[in-house]
Amino acid sequence: MNRRREIARLAGASEGTVAKVKKLLQAGRPEVLEALRAGEISIDCAFGWLQKPEEQLDQFRLHRTLKGITRKIDSLIRRNVIADSAGTGQLDIRRLGRALAAMDTQGKSSVLIGELRAAGKVILLSNELLRALEIQGELYSHEAH
Repeated sequence: MNRRREIARLAGASEGTVAKVKKLLQAGRPEVLEALRAGEISIDCAFGWLQKPEEQLDQFRLHRTLKGITRKIDSLIRRNVIADSAGTGQLDIRRLGRALAAMDTQGKSSVLIGELRAAGKVILLSNELLRALEIQGELYSHEAH
């Protein structure tokens, strides 16, 4: 009898997944195995990190950091929806683009830009950047889009 096939059948998984788990149990770092048990990472992800054992912990820490950052940003997005004082306006992307382009005519300002895994089309602005852009002129469109 093929043990791996029987184990896979009982676990409701493929034989390949069982083989990956076996390899992870043999060579995986304890921190990675614990995250795997907790459902924090997938078997495929953890197995991929095994290909470069010396980078396994670095990859895991990076994954955990990015996941934490994304979770925090999602939380902030839900709590801090920007609207005008009447609560009916929307930030017009064209106005935002013009305000950003006009912001630094002398090359003295820099803006950090990063990528975020989020559903939909999202632009996040820090309070400092939003205030600087508001000083330049009106950013908000009072028409519903």
